[in-house]
Amino acid sequence: MDIRDNISVEFKWARGKLFEKLPCEIFLDICLEQPNATVQKISSKPTNKWRPLPLDTIELEKQGSRKLNLNAKEIMRIAEKLYTQGLISYPRTETNIFPKELNLISLVNQQVNNPIWGNFAQQLLEKRSKS
Repeated sequence: MDIRDNISVEFKWARGKLFEKLPCEIFLDICLEQPNATVQKISSKPTNKWRPLPLDTIELEKQGSRKLNLNAKEIMRIAEKLYTQGLISYPRTETNIFPKELNLISLVNQQVNNPIWGNFAQQLLEKRSKS
């Protein structure tokens, strides 16, 4: 992967990857002797990087244990410290299901005037009114 003129480029060749030192050195010598190259094909594909979904406490513990090799108590201690410093938020409960009597529309309506996410709240309300 290389970046030229603010364009990310990945150079590939038909053989795939080389892992042996000698063929790599031979190709390096060839490239140094003949520094000009010919582009034979350009291909691109759109890529999307989605934001990760927020973790509930149980999933936080699972991921922390699996990826950081920490026990649940240590993970929660770190999460609490980050939370009290205002760096993260994490749920205190494990529910993603809201009671039917909870008026989510009024809660979203209260967010419309927020300078950071107010436009998003407005879009949610507009999408709901169209459906």
